[in-house]
This record gives sequence, structure tokens and C-alpha cells, in this order.
Amino acid sequence: MAGFCAIVPVVMLVSCDAQKLPVAPKVEDTATPTSTLTLTATPSRTPSHTPTGTLTPSVTFTPTATFTRTFTPGPAGGTVLSAGDAAIVGFSTNGTQSDYFAFILLKDVAQGTSLNISDENWDGAHFATSDGGMITWTADRAYPAGTVVETLPTSDGSSASTHSYAVKVSSGGVTYSNITGPGKQTGTYAFDPSSPIQVTTVDNTGNGLTGWSSGDQFLLFQGPAVVGESGSGVTFIGALTYNTVWLTGAPNPALATGAGCYLPPGLTDGVDAMAVTVTVGNGGHYNCANGTTGTPAALRALLYDQSKWTLNMSANDLPDPVLFCDVTVDP
Repeated sequence: MAGFCAIVPVVMLVSCDAQKLPVAPKVEDTATPTSTLTLTATPSRTPSHTPTGTLTPSVTFTPTATFTRTFTPGPAGGTVLSAGDAAIVGFSTNGTQSDYFAFILLKDVAQGTSLNISDENWDGAHFATSDGGMITWTADRAYPAGTVVETLPTSDGSSASTHSYAVKVSSGGVTYSNITGPGKQTGTYAFDPSSPIQVTTVDNTGNGLTGWSSGDQFLLFQGPAVVGESGSGVTFIGALTYNTVWLTGAPNPALATGAGCYLPPGLTDGVDAMAVTVTVGNGGHYNCANGTTGTPAALRALLYDQSKWTLNMSANDLPDPVLFCDVTVDP
């Protein structure tokens, strides 16, 4: 077996030489490469756009107008009222109840709506600075048209120290009030000063807001509630004077004292203002028997007609509530 194994390789070598078969060139493992491949992590493209400056907004917003409120109807959301949107419906001129009066809303109001009431005389261009005050009611919630707000006398009556009042609001058959019980004096009320239902004094000449038996006025308005304030920024909503007529002619401030008062601008007697010329005694109120339903214009025609009122009441006789009825204001 050993001799056979030696013969096989010999025969194979001789066979290849005899036939002179071509032999492939030998490639040496040590061959030197003729080129070199190099990988370099350099971007093959350069951005064609290079910022040449600083980016600056091309549009600048600048307000083109300045808005200045010319009146203060109350916190945000308050309703701006116009002439005829509220009316006085009752008042008292008697003693401790002389700061007892009521007004009705003839327009829906939003929470925060403010309405000012003053018994200062209007001298034709300004609120006088003689014997009255300025008070403000601010709606603690939204109230519908037909709501009646009563400002009731407190224990300090009509004195200059009256800063807040007892208040009763009748709206849609529901009564809201800050009253906690009777006051220290007969005919007065105690109230909760922390209640959101408030009427507060904002300016005063010393005698507070009172209804004098000799004659006085109740002016409803929105705007600056400042004694001596001019008509600038003031919108009158309604007005009532009693025991006299409205002053007419060229304004004469010397006449605007006591019961003397010029009809405020923007108001018309018999439409959104009234002069009660008959005897009022201790006060009066609108008589519901004459009508409680209608459009604002129809109701104003009733409310500002002195023949539709109950007047010349006895002492401490102003009813509570002022109106024994619900008023429906149609659109």
C-alpha cells in the first residue's frame, strides 16, 4: 500500500509537463496596491444660502387708538344703560325713612352693572354741591327687566355717616336681601355689610341722600358719581322731582337749590322723567292697579304719569315691598 501511494503524485506531475498546459500567473501576496481608497467624512455639498444679516420681524403691531372709558358702569361685564332703562317707582320723605326709595329695571342687566342715584340738584351743567349725596347700586348677579330694587333706611337714617344701606331686590318672584333684622330706630333695618347685595355712598356733601318733604329729586345715571361733576361722561337714565316743576330756560346755578332742578340732558318729561306737582305728603309709589305688563315704552308711559301714583301717604306708610306686583317687561 505504501508503494501505490508514492506513484500517484509522480504520474500527475509528468502528465502536466508533457501536455504543457498554460499556468496562471502567480499573484504574490505582497503585491503593492496601485491606488489607495480614502474615506473622508467631509460634506460633499456646501449650503448655497448663507444668512447675511440678523432676522428681524418685518411687521410691528402698534395700537392706532387709545380707548378711554368715559363712564364707570361697574366691574367687567356690566351693562351700559340708556335713557329710560330704569325708573323711580317709590320714595319717602318722612323722617328716618327719608332715604327710602325704589327703582325698577326696564332692561336686563349683567352681573356687575352699576347704577348711581343722587338727590343733588342738576344746575344745567353740573351736579350741585349743596345738600345731597351720591350712592351706587351694583348688581350682585344678572337681573332681568322688571326687577325692583329698594333702598331702605338704616339705623343712622339720613345722616352723613350713612355709608351703606339695607337693600331688598325683588326679581321674578324671588327676593334677595342683605337685611338681618330691624334697625335701632323704628322704621329702619339692620343689614349684613359683607353681603354682595349692597348700595353704598360714594360721595356726600354732609346730609346724605334724603327725600326732603319740601321738595327734592332722584336722578338715576351712569358715569362719575362725584358731587360737582359736569355732564361729561354722565348718561342720565331717569329722573323724578317732586313738589315743583323742572327748571327751564338758560341754566342758572343759583336756582338749583332745594327743590330747584333742571331736567337732566337726554331726558324728556313724561317719557323718561317726571315732575310730581301735586302734594306728595310723606311720599308715594306707582299703583300697580294701573298696569304691570308692556313694552319698556308702554311701562314708562305709566310709571312717569303722576296720575298713576298713590301719593300723599301717611307717615311711615310707604309699602314694603313698594310694588305688590310682578312687572312683566315685553320685548
